[in-house]
Amino acid sequence: MDPDDPLQERQELLEEFEIWTEWPMAFLAIGWIVLLVLEFIGYPSPLIETATNAIWAVFLIEFAVRLSLATDRRGFLVANWLTIISLIVPAFRLIRFAAVLRAASVIRGLRLARIVTGLNRGMRSWRGTIGNRRLPYVVLVSGMVGLASAAGIFTFEHETNPGFTSFGDALWWSGMMLITLGSSTWPTTGAGRILAFLLGLYSFSVFGYVTAALASIFVERDRESQGNEEQASHTVIEEERQ
Repeated sequence: MDPDDPLQERQELLEEFEIWTEWPMAFLAIGWIVLLVLEFIGYPSPLIETATNAIWAVFLIEFAVRLSLATDRRGFLVANWLTIISLIVPAFRLIRFAAVLRAASVIRGLRLARIVTGLNRGMRSWRGTIGNRRLPYVVLVSGMVGLASAAGIFTFEHETNPGFTSFGDALWWSGMMLITLGSSTWPTTGAGRILAFLLGLYSFSVFGYVTAALASIFVERDRESQGNEEQASHTVIEEERQ
């Protein structure tokens, strides 16, 4: 390929930029989820909204830079459509004067969208940093999914559902859903039911992988232990022959 090709140069710049921003974006994605949880459970701090908006602005700038460097911008936008939604949804929080946004169902819908798109944004960032270590990646993602889901189900259900009167109840429910045991308490709102369905779908998708990964770790340890015992036995036999 021609080293002076502008498209190739832009592609190389994009790859360098993504490598340079890989870890910062991953940490910011974790911070974004934590702030989202604190906001949803009603943690009293005026800094939460400021910090959330600041991280959102960084995400916007990072996405704009990647878009400007992309050699196929239309393809880039199509491939990152969910990321685009994750960047658009927070803007609705700033439109406080719109009467329609004060409807409880609309607010729940926007919060559900923030949870789903925020987790998607985090998964994309974490996949680049620790995706090659699959078990740690799944553990991190599952922890963030469980935490965000607990915050979401609490904010959706705590006013009308006696089974979710505290964040602890929601966290317990989320944990039971993640390990596929389920719970005797179920959401009653539309947003809560959608979130429960998505969480159940996620847990069934990854539970088998986690079980298989843990089993492979124990099997590998057993093999190493057997190998060490055999090696020690051979050593003893050789010493007795001598």
